[in-house]
Amino acid sequence: MKLQETPVPSVEWLTLAILAGNYLAWFGLLSLYQYYPLASVPLLGLCLAMHLSLQHELIHGHPTRITWFNDLLGTPPISLVYPYAEYKRSHLEHHKDEQLTTPGVDPESFFHTREHWNRMGPLSKALWWANMTLLGRLLINPVRSAVNMAVLCVRQLLGGTPVQRLNWTGHILGVSAILWLVHSVFSVPIWAYLVAAHMGHALISMRSFYEHRVANDPMKRIVVVESCRFFQILFLNNNFHAVHHRHPGMPWYRLKAKFLRERDDTLERNGGFYFSGYLEWLRFLVRPVAPPVYPALLTGPDT
Repeated sequence: MKLQETPVPSVEWLTLAILAGNYLAWFGLLSLYQYYPLASVPLLGLCLAMHLSLQHELIHGHPTRITWFNDLLGTPPISLVYPYAEYKRSHLEHHKDEQLTTPGVDPESFFHTREHWNRMGPLSKALWWANMTLLGRLLINPVRSAVNMAVLCVRQLLGGTPVQRLNWTGHILGVSAILWLVHSVFSVPIWAYLVAAHMGHALISMRSFYEHRVANDPMKRIVVVESCRFFQILFLNNNFHAVHHRHPGMPWYRLKAKFLRERDDTLERNGGFYFSGYLEWLRFLVRPVAPPVYPALLTGPDT
């Protein structure tokens, strides 16, 4: 007998509390930099990674049923990444499971078509091969994302729609205000904050490193990493990624219980694409998880 899911409350106070705590921790860590610089930078990195996880939760309609209010909560660009509106647009496009991993269609794909690959120079190819290793993803992907953001910013400011220009103008002003606050009010060097932002983005890049693989069945492209409690909290249970894709509107705090109740069914649906923790990915530290040319060969059987 299938259990009836408890309705999602109209206000998810736990998520709101974590979001408020995240912003307060950000202010607190900036204040502590002058006293504990070596400790505050990595802690800021964790804080910014949590902010990115919270933005992901907001994108999916949490913690309230008021869309504009959720969007307002996620808009402050303390992580210095894409404008929230652009992140929301591209991520919801990514949730069309039938196009997962397809280059040029899935906005979060790390693969390239053969035609695009053949037009690349040797350095670009080497960087993309490195980006398919865990070490490369941690070091290269935050920088690659920043470069892509700058290119997209210029392109849409010059030739985008009025809404796109407004989004990027607001983002530039927001990032400028954040960096002014960081440097002028809290006396944190810009380079130190950029290091923290890189660390935060690197942690999220680790989570997404092998979230998706190439497979004929879209559901078999999506991983489950059971992981430890620390990463479950930091990623707001998005490590149970196959569950999230099947139930994208489910709040983060229900994903683990859903997986545990339906473990066998979930792993059957995703073809056993499962890891007990992120330590298992150390085998890909310097070895590519898959070729960057689509369709990529898999490290395991294509189920």
